[in-house]
Amino acid sequence: MTRPLASALAALAALSACDTGGPSDPPPEISFGPAVAVGVDGVPRPGPAVGDVDGDGRADLVVATPQTPSGESLPTLYAALADAGPDALSFRVLPSTASNRDACCWVSAALADLDGDGDPDAVVAGGGSAGAVDLLSNDGSGRFALAESWRVDVLGGADPVGLVAVGDLDGDGRPEVVSARYFGAADAFDTGEVGPARVGSRPATVGPTRVRLRPATEHGEYSVRGLAVADFDGDGRDDVVHGSAAGLTLATFGAGAPLRVASQRVVPALVPSTASLSMAAADLDGDGDTDLVVAPEAPTPRPPEVAALVNDGSGQFTSTVLAVSDDPSAEVNGLAAADFDGDGDVDVVVTGIGVAALLVNTAGRGAPPAYEGRELPGGPFVAPLVVVLAADLDEDGRPDLVGRHGFGSELVVYPNRFGLEG
Repeated sequence: MTRPLASALAALAALSACDTGGPSDPPPEISFGPAVAVGVDGVPRPGPAVGDVDGDGRADLVVATPQTPSGESLPTLYAALADAGPDALSFRVLPSTASNRDACCWVSAALADLDGDGDPDAVVAGGGSAGAVDLLSNDGSGRFALAESWRVDVLGGADPVGLVAVGDLDGDGRPEVVSARYFGAADAFDTGEVGPARVGSRPATVGPTRVRLRPATEHGEYSVRGLAVADFDGDGRDDVVHGSAAGLTLATFGAGAPLRVASQRVVPALVPSTASLSMAAADLDGDGDTDLVVAPEAPTPRPPEVAALVNDGSGQFTSTVLAVSDDPSAEVNGLAAADFDGDGDVDVVVTGIGVAALLVNTAGRGAPPAYEGRELPGGPFVAPLVVVLAADLDEDGRPDLVGRHGFGSELVVYPNRFGLEG
């Protein structure tokens, strides 16, 4: 079922015009303040990871880029340490450059405690011609050092790694690594076999046990451009949804060693399958399991759409499709899912070329999501904005928007002002 943005806006207007039996103040609108520059430019498409990397209790941003602050072509990991001071949100940026690394670039990062010391380390996608997955150890202050490098061996030549994610796939209490290659399938690595990260060492090996994740449907080309890791089937172990032009596939895993795929099945998104996908995992209906929001990131024969995939708790999804623009030439380039208005259910922000939509969940917590489409408040935003995630970075209890100005440009944060501005 597809609901155009225009009809959703009309329905919202009609609802607000109804006689409620007496005067009442309109509910506050979701709004965002002016952009706060993080201080990192040249940010690739996947954007940052979020976690407390310096141990101060605040959420920080970690960004992998292919260049140093001076523009030199050396892979660099930036830790943007958030400070919600008395006046405004600000960031202190610590660059960690892998000067001994012979690949051309880093393009995305994920965070997990790989060495068991209590602070999050970094898993980084090496997007160079000799594709690799790199592990960087955090010293507890937000400074990282290269610890392990796993080559992704590919028959026939180069295959850059574009995305990484982490999760406990086999239920052993240790994080596994999932990587996605630009021109091939996704891979899952069992990090439990490498032990604590060893700062300063660079084993010239392919890495630990690896299993290949292929699409559940046959397709001539398969390039994974979307990853989501969560416990979708309720068995206590994380699963992987990987997406491409072949569609969405849910991969589940067996318990214990060795790491192995238990099943793979199609996830019916009901939106066109494209080479790139925006994807976010969240509990859309408040029933305690993890759902998905998915949007194609490339032109399709119809106006851009977002699919809300509601999980029944066993990994079976029901999809509702919402149009986010009436313009067939518009294109989604990013989305974020979070409770932006504090009412207990998950809303969605969608941005892109000709797209700036706010999908407000009006159903309430514990009910199937019912989204009303609104135009994203345009006041503070600088186009083109690509939203990549939502996180509470200023410690006010409201999720803020994190995005890029332009494609591969400046990283910015728009603070959530819901309830603070009349």
